[in-house]
Amino acid sequence: MNIYANNQQWFNLSAGSNGRVLSVLPMAAIITISLFLIMKFMVTLDMGKLPEKEVTPRFDINPVVDEKDPRIRKEKMKREVEVTPPPALPQIEKMASSLPAESITNSSWAIPNLDKAGIANMRTKFKINRDIQPIFKGRPAYPLNAQTRDLEGNCSAVFDVGINGSPFNIKVNCTASVFERSARNAISKWKYNPKIADGKAVIMYGVKNSIKYKMAD
Repeated sequence: MNIYANNQQWFNLSAGSNGRVLSVLPMAAIITISLFLIMKFMVTLDMGKLPEKEVTPRFDINPVVDEKDPRIRKEKMKREVEVTPPPALPQIEKMASSLPAESITNSSWAIPNLDKAGIANMRTKFKINRDIQPIFKGRPAYPLNAQTRDLEGNCSAVFDVGINGSPFNIKVNCTASVFERSARNAISKWKYNPKIADGKAVIMYGVKNSIKYKMAD
């Protein structure tokens, strides 16, 4: 009995479902047909005509230019202004000069006749004498030992100047021996124009000079 009752209930449910499906089919068919007609209308609708032919832009590489005759001028020529020429220069009357009555050779200021042989035998000698002339005299370096002790002093030097202008045979006498080396090195780098005797460079002996070492105030 239970099996039969269950089968009977399932049949009733199925029958009810089939009935509802059949009732919906006509409405679905109507909607489908309506959509089809709408799509057909939209396809056949005139959306505007497309251009029949694509327009290609055109560029003229060598344009033709109207040539104009340069001889033709549109500007009006200005009227020329008449200019009055300047007056002619006055004529200078030419006058003939009179020749001197007396010849040059007979005049009192005539050039004397010099003996060419005597002129050729003349010899002129110029004797040039000059002492040495300083070109460069550098300052000596202040010894470090003297600086640390605040030591000051003086040096007297005697030397000879050669024909090349450089001192040699340098002898230095200082109040403190710490200055002797500095003074000797400085004098050896000095430069002179050499002594000239009878137009020739010679050695000058016994040149004297002095150097003073003093601390800055």
